[in-house]
Amino acid sequence: MKVLKFPWLTHKEESRHYEIYTVDVSPDGKSIATGGLDGKVIIWSVDSIRKVIEAMQKDPKLTSNDIDPEWKRPLASMNRHTGSVTCVKFSPDGKYLASGSDDRILLIWALDEEQSGQPIFGSEFDKERWTVRKRLVAHENDIQDICWAPDSSILVSVGLDRSVVVWSGSTFEKLKKLDVHQSQVKGVVFDPANKYFATASDDRTLKIFRYHKTGDDSFTIEHIVYEPFRESPLTTYFRRLSWSPDGQHIAAPNATNGPVSSVAIINRGNWDTNIGLIGHDAPSEVAQFSPRLYESNDQKSNGKKNINGNADNNNNSNKKRDSDVLEENVESIVATAGQDKTLAVWSTSKMRPIFVAFDIANKSITDLAWNPTGDMLFVSSLDSSLTVITFEKDELGKAIPIEDNMKHLHRYGVDKDSLDFPESVKQLKLENTALTLKKKRLQELDTRFSGPQLSTPSKPKKKETTIGKSVSTSMEPKRLSIDPTKREGSVNILIPKRKQDTKLNTTVIKNGKKRVMPTLISSSGSTSTSSSSNNNLVNTTQSSRKSISSLSITGSKPLNSNNKNNSDLLPSALMKKIGTSSVAIPRLGLHTLVMGVRERSRNRFVAGDGDNENNGSDKEDTNMDNTKYDDTATENNATEFLMTLNAKLTPDKVWSDEPSTRYIESSSIVPDTDTVLRECGDMSEFHTLEIHNGVERSIQFDTEALLENPTRVLGYSKGQRTIEMFIPEVILCALGIPKCKCWCLATANGSLIIISCSGQLKTPKIQMGHKIVKLTSQDNYLIAFTERGLFFVWDLKNMKTVYRNIPVLPILNNKPIQGHRVRVNTCVRSCTIDPTDQSLVVEMASPDDTYSYRWTKSLGCWSEDIPTTSKETKSV
Repeated sequence: MKVLKFPWLTHKEESRHYEIYTVDVSPDGKSIATGGLDGKVIIWSVDSIRKVIEAMQKDPKLTSNDIDPEWKRPLASMNRHTGSVTCVKFSPDGKYLASGSDDRILLIWALDEEQSGQPIFGSEFDKERWTVRKRLVAHENDIQDICWAPDSSILVSVGLDRSVVVWSGSTFEKLKKLDVHQSQVKGVVFDPANKYFATASDDRTLKIFRYHKTGDDSFTIEHIVYEPFRESPLTTYFRRLSWSPDGQHIAAPNATNGPVSSVAIINRGNWDTNIGLIGHDAPSEVAQFSPRLYESNDQKSNGKKNINGNADNNNNSNKKRDSDVLEENVESIVATAGQDKTLAVWSTSKMRPIFVAFDIANKSITDLAWNPTGDMLFVSSLDSSLTVITFEKDELGKAIPIEDNMKHLHRYGVDKDSLDFPESVKQLKLENTALTLKKKRLQELDTRFSGPQLSTPSKPKKKETTIGKSVSTSMEPKRLSIDPTKREGSVNILIPKRKQDTKLNTTVIKNGKKRVMPTLISSSGSTSTSSSSNNNLVNTTQSSRKSISSLSITGSKPLNSNNKNNSDLLPSALMKKIGTSSVAIPRLGLHTLVMGVRERSRNRFVAGDGDNENNGSDKEDTNMDNTKYDDTATENNATEFLMTLNAKLTPDKVWSDEPSTRYIESSSIVPDTDTVLRECGDMSEFHTLEIHNGVERSIQFDTEALLENPTRVLGYSKGQRTIEMFIPEVILCALGIPKCKCWCLATANGSLIIISCSGQLKTPKIQMGHKIVKLTSQDNYLIAFTERGLFFVWDLKNMKTVYRNIPVLPILNNKPIQGHRVRVNTCVRSCTIDPTDQSLVVEMASPDDTYSYRWTKSLGCWSEDIPTTSKETKSV
């Protein structure tokens, strides 16, 4: 084993060296990619590194200046990120390179083999030319880690925005965004058997997701691991996971075993965490399994030792699994590193690490990467160095052929969904049987909807011949055509001309192209049906629907020319319901049932649509109203029919409209102007707050616009500026409390910000969940009233919550309701705090009188005070 540090393997610009955050090796092992603080992705040649090593072996006195400059040059240097590159990963098929950055962008690179065109400015001297094929935007914060599926079918990225984003590996479209973690996600790894992927987060959990390969790829949480991470520190920048090449173990860094830092080993199947690698003095950030499997030297018959040397005697399932591993006689190698600047390499068959390299770097180690043959290990660090560790042949163990790795994954059903060959003869027979049944089913569906062949085995052969003559089979379909000479009424019908030798109805559209004209299937010999079809196209459609229904229901009775009325085969009550929905459908579509357009009765929901093609409806259908809907008649109608859902309570309405002030007499909403001034204090100590909302209230939720033009807040006192802050939210209410010497700001996103008069935050930002429409204060109490009718009260002197989520609706709607409409004319006039018992006193105003209600903490309900007349009260 040799530990090598080359001075040119770094991210350097002029005299400054930049930290290296990530490193990865290509699947062919010919190149490595690194990313760092300078925002560059640099591709290095592994062959050049090997040449340097061989030259140093021949001449130990060789210095850096004596080495060929071509060997020290990188293959390519890409600078398309605007922030630090935190992760790079080659796709398993070697076609793409994915890079994530703290600029929240995921770039997909591809090697330009032809290198056609002019070189990009700044990369004229690059040996290889990498181009950006896709620019993926979905994260709202830094991207921390990415991983590819073993078959390169999907790509998973995680970041500090708590989200897990799944991308297509071919089209790179976003398949799904999973928001299941409660804190920043810092690591992700894919199962080599292509069944699971795991994510590690600062919420001290590790989640195992199952990957379902169906028509639409779906992901479900298989298991959540808590135990070894309950006390894990949150000081690490990464939690880079690794899955063993045999699919048996997951190595998860930044775990704890009591007060000691460790690397947790999670066993596949039952996902237990009884194994831990203890030895690092500081939290570990990265673990990486070698891609090779090695023959184990442990031949003990009493059971194979675990990765930390303890015999496994937990349960029968673990013993069975260990016996399988003993029979296969393989072991895997894992390397761990972290903030203690130490590298440790472990084996699953030894209780102690193979070797430990102390202080291999001057700062924390950020990433590890093995080459495909397992004889080189690359270590990146914050000291801007890339350390290369080489191993001699069979130094870590005798490696089994890399093709045999798949044999150990077959027990987990590796890639069963995409295998081109069956696993057994029985499976082959089963697949052939399923394919035959599928084809038969498709043929039945085709004949059902496009000219079915009607056969009646119970009938004599003579009648079969009659059927063949009277009803056209699928070989030569005879379809219904409407005679325009017999057409009555004002229904416009396009009748294409047909030649004698044609079998399909064709028509010529405006652009000159021909198109097959859809035709209707009906009985050709029915006199009553054909006459009614000539009168109205919709009646023809209904009659054909009846004939098809009779054919499918009766089944044994053939459709022929001697059958005069096929619709008589069905009961009249059942025939009236054919083609009518069992659910009351709104006239303007299903979406209006949820959003609501107007209040209509149930029988008007199924009234005829406004489209011309549906103006004629079935006269026999009693559930359909053929009359036109009269808007004015409905408005003047005294009977009201209410919808089940109200559009005013949908999330879009809650967060997009202006704040609702219908429950309060005088609100605290600031005007939608460029500048708003607020004052507080007396002449001895007077404070002024100046609010400049960056955007108009109509675009108050445009995040990009608010980031470009944030709200500016300026505070003045005694002729000097004391506050200057920028908030990427629109401020709705502002209030100064002189006794507490603070300002309270309510934003359109439902947040409450409390700052001192000197500009310091007194509390973290409070998320209310609703817009605040009224802010008032009394002594050291702050009272907030939201647009949803909820009171919140805080004691700012003692920093305590007095009341929260106190509803005003019980005292607002306490009068009996007449009719279907609820008309509330009462509103909140004032709200105060009684200092004796800290009860909330609310004064309500109505056109007739004013009432006072009191909410006491001991009772937990509203109680009515003695009412006073409106003439004796003053409006607040």
